[in-house]
Amino acid sequence: MAQGPTTQEICDIASQAVSIFSANGLRGCLFGSTVSWLHGLDRPPNDVDLVVFTAFHVQAQLKDMLVHTNLNRGFYLAPAATPGADYEVLWYRLPGRSYRGRWRCCKVDVLVPNNRNLTIPVVPHYRVYWSGSLPFMPLIPLLLVKLQGWIARRTEAKEAVDAQDVYLLLQLAVGRREHVWQTNLGWLSTAYIRGATVWISEYVEEYSKTEEGWRMAGFNVHYQGKADDWEIDSD
Repeated sequence: MAQGPTTQEICDIASQAVSIFSANGLRGCLFGSTVSWLHGLDRPPNDVDLVVFTAFHVQAQLKDMLVHTNLNRGFYLAPAATPGADYEVLWYRLPGRSYRGRWRCCKVDVLVPNNRNLTIPVVPHYRVYWSGSLPFMPLIPLLLVKLQGWIARRTEAKEAVDAQDVYLLLQLAVGRREHVWQTNLGWLSTAYIRGATVWISEYVEEYSKTEEGWRMAGFNVHYQGKADDWEIDSD
C-alpha cells in the first residue's frame, strides 16, 4: 500500500484548495516541489505549497477557511511538532492506512506573500501558468522563492536537498533561455530583483560554479571569487 501521497492525490488536493479559495474571492498559485515537478524536475512532490495573494487574511484564517468549507472533511488541523509553537499545521486525510496502521495524509502549506522567512512575489493573474485546474508560479520567480528556502534552512538537514533544487531549477532556466529581464517578467519589481542578488551571492559563495548560470539568467552576482564551468556535479 502506498505510504505518502501520490502525485495525482497532491494535484487533487491542490485543486480542491484552489477551488475553495476562488469561491471565497481569493486568488493564488502553487509553488514549491509540486511546481518544480510541473516545470519538469524528475523528483515527485510530497506535499502541497500554495500562496494566496491577499493582504487581508493571515495564514490561520486561510487554513480555517479550507477546514470549514471542505465538505468531505479532508482538510484538518493538528498541533505543530515544534515544541512551543503557536500555530497549527494543515493536513489532508487520504484513503487507506500505512503499514504501521496510521492514516495516510498530505501536508498542506498555505502562505501569504509576506512571510517570516519568504518574500513571495504577487504573480499577476495574466502571468500565472496553468496545468488543467492548477495555477502555478513561473520558473524564475519559483527559483527565487526556492533560493530563499535554502537560505532559511541552511543549518538544517534538508539544506543539501534545497541546494540541489536551486541548482536544478537554475539549470532548467538556463536551458530554456529564460531571463529575468524578459518582457513577460516585467511585473517583478526592480527592488525585488536587486534584493535577490544578495540571496544569489550567498548561494554562489557556497557553489561558485553556478555564478555563470545566474549571469546567464540575467542576474548581477556580487561575488569576487573565481568560477569555472557553471555546471556543478548533480550526484
